[in-house]
Amino acid sequence: MNRSQNSQQSQLSSSKPSLIGMIRARKLAIKIKRRAQFLVADKRRRENCGKAILIHHDIPQSSSNKALSLNDERFLTSSDGRLLVSSRQYLTHSSREIESKKRPVREYKTTPDHVFPVMAIESKIGEILESRLEGMKYSPVYGKEISKRLAEEIKKEVQTSYDLKRYKLICVVNIGEMKPSSLGSARFGSRCLWNTTFDNFASSFYQNSQVFAVATLYAVYYE
Repeated sequence: MNRSQNSQQSQLSSSKPSLIGMIRARKLAIKIKRRAQFLVADKRRRENCGKAILIHHDIPQSSSNKALSLNDERFLTSSDGRLLVSSRQYLTHSSREIESKKRPVREYKTTPDHVFPVMAIESKIGEILESRLEGMKYSPVYGKEISKRLAEEIKKEVQTSYDLKRYKLICVVNIGEMKPSSLGSARFGSRCLWNTTFDNFASSFYQNSQVFAVATLYAVYYE
């Protein structure tokens, strides 16, 4: 009797799946699932190979003979009305060719066409300071804003009046209050690391009974 019970228990225990077997089965199922996902993705990639969705078409017809047109055979239309291009490489090549024609080619020049005219620009700066600061009273609140506006106006006026295409202009304007005790005590200086042959600066000074102003315009040649 005991022998029959032991044999039945051993048969039941052998029929139950072991923990190691369950782990191996789970790993195998994960591998099969990943393989199936890879095959499905690879099939979709092969079906869509060579096609690209064109959201907008802004290539001008007159800019290049190689530019694609909407009536070209290489264009296909999907069911939802979007435009499909069967040749992505051809479209990219045409876009780059058109973009290169739009960009201006900048030449490298070691010497400027026109030398920075120091005397003429100093006279121009003096005229601007006199016209803007004549009769002005000093205000510590608005002095900073006025100096910034004067610096921008001087740069803009010099750029439009003189041919300085390759010069980088930097303008600094200092405004202070005129006091009898401070006459002759104000000093302004600067140090620059530049090319002494082509780089230069122009400076002008203005004063009235209330304020004084010093404007300096630096010009650095950009090759």
